[in-house]
Amino acid sequence: MNTFLILLCLLSEAVSVNVVARGDTTVNFNGDASYTCTHADPTGVLQVTWQRLFKDDSVENLATYSKRFGAQIIDPHRGKVVFTEASLDSTSITVKNVTWADEACYICSFNVYPSGSRRKQKCLTVQGSGGYVDCIVNNGMRTQRHERVLLPVLPGEREVEEGFSQLVRTQQVVTGTLGEDAILNCELMTPKDVWEVTWQKVTPGANENVATYSKRGPDVNLPFKGKVEFEDEGLQNCSIIIRGVSRGDESCYKCLFNTFPDGPISGTTCLQVNELYGPSLLITQTNNSHITLSCSATGRPAPIVTWEDTEILEHSTMANVTHLNGTVSVTITSMLAAFILPDKDTRVSEQ
Repeated sequence: MNTFLILLCLLSEAVSVNVVARGDTTVNFNGDASYTCTHADPTGVLQVTWQRLFKDDSVENLATYSKRFGAQIIDPHRGKVVFTEASLDSTSITVKNVTWADEACYICSFNVYPSGSRRKQKCLTVQGSGGYVDCIVNNGMRTQRHERVLLPVLPGEREVEEGFSQLVRTQQVVTGTLGEDAILNCELMTPKDVWEVTWQKVTPGANENVATYSKRGPDVNLPFKGKVEFEDEGLQNCSIIIRGVSRGDESCYKCLFNTFPDGPISGTTCLQVNELYGPSLLITQTNNSHITLSCSATGRPAPIVTWEDTEILEHSTMANVTHLNGTVSVTITSMLAAFILPDKDTRVSEQ
């Protein structure tokens, strides 16, 4: 078992260092920014995609390269972005005449079969000015003084490219019950030339590839085998099922339709895991005339606990306790006159 864990660790580390990114992090206004990415092993690389990620988390596809279609600059970036090197193991681009609208993180993504997407990024800050004002003074004769003042250009609002985020239909939130199965659906609304669909689990720092589907068939990455299966297999409509969901499965999941020439088009759905324990009932003899009934349940989100027959109960109170693991215990306590205690057990409704 230890050997297996060590092997997994080494494999994960190898994947993370396969891609090396270099490039400019600071460029003067109207200058050029250059970026290069290399992949240590081109085996299985089907396409290389360049993207940029903005501060509002929107993503733009800039360019793609594949053996089948060669180097492609995606509209409207022709003339703005140029390839300086294009291959499946080394790729370089230059962003020309940068402005404040070009401030972003530039991502190179190697789409690898069967493991999915491997990527690195470099973030660009634009500095400098967008012009100047000359101040000239004289005394009415030949004496003249000249001073040039540089004008900073304030970042304007960037027009977000519409369409890509609306091309993929997913459920924003899928609710799954602890221990049961959950299905995540993803559908490409407009027909595209899709060569692979990749499912990723969104984790802090980087996304983790879960599974891929292509014309070669489905493939689930090793850490998720037995946990994740394909429900619907298709290049336009692709669904996965997560077996026996646990707290560790609660996350957002991204489906990427790797298309040509547009590059990855993605949608995101988030899995929320619900927990419910109980209800448990406690009956206590308060005195000769009354009995205390308490019903409690624990869950996430907080459960709603009620009595089904409230007409015979007196003085009901509610109490909530929030635990460190995020679950909430809810208890309802009521008094019942002993002489009206029904023959059958009092029923409890937990909704």
